[in-house]
Amino acid sequence: MRRVGPYGPANIEVMEKLKKWAKEKNFLESAILFAIPQDNPVTTLPDHCRFDACIVIPNDFSVDDSVLDGELFGGHNAVMEVPHVVEDLVPSRIPLNYFPNGSPTIGKMDITQFDQIPGLRVPDPTHSNEIRET
Repeated sequence: MRRVGPYGPANIEVMEKLKKWAKEKNFLESAILFAIPQDNPVTTLPDHCRFDACIVIPNDFSVDDSVLDGELFGGHNAVMEVPHVVEDLVPSRIPLNYFPNGSPTIGKMDITQFDQIPGLRVPDPTHSNEIRET
């Protein structure tokens, strides 16, 4: 589910709407959820910033008109796990230069765990400006 507008509390509403949909489809208990800010708020006007709330669904599941399906493509992305509390998203220890090409972040985030996906490039928390391959 996508929301276009300034990043902030309204993004939580999009995620809650997705969770409600997932619960109705019996996906929520085993769900893998993603919150994806698509634009850098430093270089994109707030009214044009895109936020996607996403969930992994089975390949054979047909979505209805209330959601759009898509695919996350590989590439250089920072993946982190954060608590589901807004206050826990601020402040962070990740400088913007950790992200390839200055990719966007919503606020700042503490790293609690890196996903161990082969070939994924993520910031190395032990070195301030290095990216390591998993």
